[in-house]
Amino acid sequence: MEKFITRYSQTFILIGQLELILRARLIETLSRYSLEKGYTEWHEVLDAKSAHDPSKPYVSFGVWRDVLSQRNFTKLWLPCTRYAFIDLAFADSFKTYQKIDNRMYYAAGTRNRVCHFNFANARNVKHEEANLRWLIGALGREIRPST
Repeated sequence: MEKFITRYSQTFILIGQLELILRARLIETLSRYSLEKGYTEWHEVLDAKSAHDPSKPYVSFGVWRDVLSQRNFTKLWLPCTRYAFIDLAFADSFKTYQKIDNRMYYAAGTRNRVCHFNFANARNVKHEEANLRWLIGALGREIRPST
């Protein structure tokens, strides 16, 4: 068990970095969009499926996964959330958006496995970490490979 916890420690750090960057960037872009739409709070532009409970002091990773899902391409991605991904080429294309959706889906699975100490997928750790690094890089943050 300790071997797996040690091996997943870098993955956990990457998940934390991704989640914190997403939280900051998406709240910022959604806040600007909310102002344009005449709303007072950023979460008012979300649909019922990805609604954030404003009484909670945090935003769960699942909310960001929902916000970046394909159903929000025209509603949120094109007008605002693509701007959170400052190092993403062709951000306004649907193909690029599908890539984000797929990578976020995979990242959510990684997050759930690691945070719930499910080590059944341990052989894919390098691939999972590469996915997390890609997302962090698309958000404009450089992550140095671990040694």
